Amino acid sequence: MNLGYGVFASSMLCLLASFLLLLWRWRRRTFAVFEGTGIRGPEPNLISGNFYQFWTKDMQAVLESWASRYGDIFGFYNGDAPMVAVKDLDLLRRVFVSDFKNFCDRGIVFRLVGENPAVRSALSVATGHRWKEVRRCVAQAFTTSKLRPLVPGMEAAVDEFLHILREKAADGQTEVDVCPLLDRVAFDMVARTAFGVKLDVQRKPEEPLFQESKLLLRKSLSGIFNKLAQFFSGVKGLLPILMFLEDLFNTQAFSALAKLSEPIIQHRKQNPTLARPDLMQHLLDAEITKQDDPDVVQQGDQSPDRRRTPPAEKGRMSIEDAASNAANMLQAGFETVSLTLSFCFFRVAKHQEIQDNVREEVISVLAKHGALNYEAISELQYTSQVLNETLRVHGPVTAFTSRMTNQDYKYQDVLLRRGFSVIACSHLVHKDPNLWPEPDKFDPERFSPEQSSSRDPLCFQGYGMGPRICVGSKLAQLEMALALVAAAAAYGRQIINSAFYRADWKLRATLSWKPQETVSGSSCTNSNNPFPNVADRAFPNADCAPCLSCTQLKIAVVPFETDPGE
Repeated sequence: MNLGYGVFASSMLCLLASFLLLLWRWRRRTFAVFEGTGIRGPEPNLISGNFYQFWTKDMQAVLESWASRYGDIFGFYNGDAPMVAVKDLDLLRRVFVSDFKNFCDRGIVFRLVGENPAVRSALSVATGHRWKEVRRCVAQAFTTSKLRPLVPGMEAAVDEFLHILREKAADGQTEVDVCPLLDRVAFDMVARTAFGVKLDVQRKPEEPLFQESKLLLRKSLSGIFNKLAQFFSGVKGLLPILMFLEDLFNTQAFSALAKLSEPIIQHRKQNPTLARPDLMQHLLDAEITKQDDPDVVQQGDQSPDRRRTPPAEKGRMSIEDAASNAANMLQAGFETVSLTLSFCFFRVAKHQEIQDNVREEVISVLAKHGALNYEAISELQYTSQVLNETLRVHGPVTAFTSRMTNQDYKYQDVLLRRGFSVIACSHLVHKDPNLWPEPDKFDPERFSPEQSSSRDPLCFQGYGMGPRICVGSKLAQLEMALALVAAAAAYGRQIINSAFYRADWKLRATLSWKPQETVSGSSCTNSNNPFPNVADRAFPNADCAPCLSCTQLKIAVVPFETDPGE
């Protein structure tokens, strides 16, 4: 009896040891794909790769540390997905522009997103022929003739923003936390331009569509199912199961956002008399060439049978596809516009001469056009320079500027294997002193026509690069310029004149720059700057040292006594 039990126990221990050995060898192979490629990088964890190093710390500081150690081209693992981070401008030009055919699909940032049926047709993640058709359709919605009618809706949203500031000033609030207000006005503008709807979100921030948009990126990498997908995507059949569990427990934020969009689209489609000159109407009216699910073809498979082009037919975009792209535009436009405006207000607050220049420009344009219409906003050259400099110093999006390698690709001594995701280190490019003298200095003159013409276009990557560059960049510029100049015209020299500024801008574990939720620091040797060490750490070489005394970026809301157009 004891002998039989001992044999059984020994057998089970041998099986367990064999299983653990096979598991170890499998994970070792998974994290050995950079061997022989000439790509160096940090040592990965056998379970999570470099996921926790990259996503849960100061992302830009991590990339800077790796770049200083391994050079302008280095590799790391986003879970089990091999990522090649690139600062080298020549390789970036090849990947994102000249050799785009081999890098036409978005790189792997969120594994589970690609498994979500509600996302597959969204422009930002669509692949192959589907991306080409959706891009053609969506791009037509951002031409000058389509954008011009959207300006009144943006103006209405900005007017509401200024009205709220005036109300707070009338109530005796001489300082107002502006970041939540910028969140809401950005969402209001995007909702009006994308859906043609007024959600009153600036006064009712509990609006479900607004709340889901705020949570989308935060949810994309949180939760056990998302992390398992990142760590073990190589397990055959695992991703569909995890996607099912995500839907079952309603933790997939993009699905919720798309579902909230569907009733609006359905109502518009069933009531043609409600047609409006907005992006949603363009999606509903556009024809899209459909093929027999070309995305099931494995990327890089060039066998004769696979290279046949499926029969094509034309039809209207389905409600689901329209909802997916509308939700995509809503979320992408809202978050980037909101964050860029927050950083822009902060920077303009610290540079009185920039405030004056912006205000003088808008007064001049108003005198010429009489209103901030499309033509007037398009002439705000200096304001555009301020926004571009904000994007250079505080680019709101990182990691998402990536491309998938469809075929092995050789560059000098580096081999990019099929399946590698190439990520652009835009922040490092924007802070390179060889490309941008005094990179920590906030100087809108860098983007004057004279200086811009003498610089390599890839030095500035505020909206991405190549054929997959941000399709809504013109709309975003319109929205941000309108909000900035309206505030400058209404409040001018009084804007953000508080002695207290939020300076702990750090990159959190998302795709976007986020302010820290708490401020560290306790010693106070200067009554005007209670946390000097934190301020210096936030802006080590900047031409200003913001003070810290609270967790909000504040602005003064004392309006001009005279009309700015006079």
